[in-house]
Amino acid sequence: MAKAKPTESRPKNLSVRRDETLDQALAVLTRTGMNESDAVRLAVSFLAHAWGDLWDSGVLPEGVAPRVFRMQTALQDMPGAPTSAYGARPTPSAAPRDRSQPTPHARPTIPIAS
Repeated sequence: MAKAKPTESRPKNLSVRRDETLDQALAVLTRTGMNESDAVRLAVSFLAHAWGDLWDSGVLPEGVAPRVFRMQTALQDMPGAPTSAYGARPTPSAAPRDRSQPTPHARPTIPIAS
């Protein structure tokens, strides 16, 4: 990513219109104790890093946003916690789940502008 040269001036603030989707996302991120500015900074940096990696590795052409995006993380060592986010899945012999209903751990998807 290009960084502003020390001699170049950059705007001091970024203005983003708030809506319910952004407020919900900020509420999730600020549960960690970070403030809203740091949450926005982290989210933008995270996405920019991920997309830059996709472009640099040739997975997607430069400038094309992925339509589906997933994140994996290391599990925390917490006694009694499921071994994965999908630890509550029914066994293959169980009746199939009604796929018209969201999974219990699903979060609303955030649309990516195209």
